[in-house]
Amino acid sequence: MVPAGDGERVELVRGSVTDMGVLEQACRGVSAVIHLAGHSREAPWQQILEVNIGGTYAVFEAARQQNVPRVIFASSGHAVGYAPLDGAEAPDFLCPRPDTNYGVGKVAGEAIGSLYADRHGMDVICVRIGACFDRPGYPRTLGRWLSPDDCARLLQACLTVADPGFRLVWGVSANTSRLFSLGEARRLGLK
Repeated sequence: MVPAGDGERVELVRGSVTDMGVLEQACRGVSAVIHLAGHSREAPWQQILEVNIGGTYAVFEAARQQNVPRVIFASSGHAVGYAPLDGAEAPDFLCPRPDTNYGVGKVAGEAIGSLYADRHGMDVICVRIGACFDRPGYPRTLGRWLSPDDCARLLQACLTVADPGFRLVWGVSANTSRLFSLGEARRLGLK
């Protein structure tokens, strides 16, 4: 846990991402939610449905009920894992082509975010994270790699950009092997 900085107050709320009461408590009095909860890898359908899809709905609904104006949703490249890449940079708004149950859950989360942006006027940014590790590990991972420092900078840009509305953005680092656009990330203010 990171200690609070000068003038900051930190309150920890523990519970399930599917527990509306816990989520409402966590959302009370905050100006933004960064939604990272759920199964982080492939899981059986029922688990993805209950935790990743149901939990994402609960996060957005709790945020709405507590008047949180902005939700940043951690989506994934698995939301478009079967989209053909032709060698050019994949655009930020690449149509969903999930490659796993996990990817389907991320597509559902993006759709929930879109609904809450349009129906309830929330600012929603869905970050399709490639692979966020200290180092890319394998040469093929470099094309979708997001360094932890770049991840922090991207999330900061998502938190501070004025009136983003609904956005889909790639969470990747700017390297020569990058497969995905940084257009939306740069429009959000990522440097």
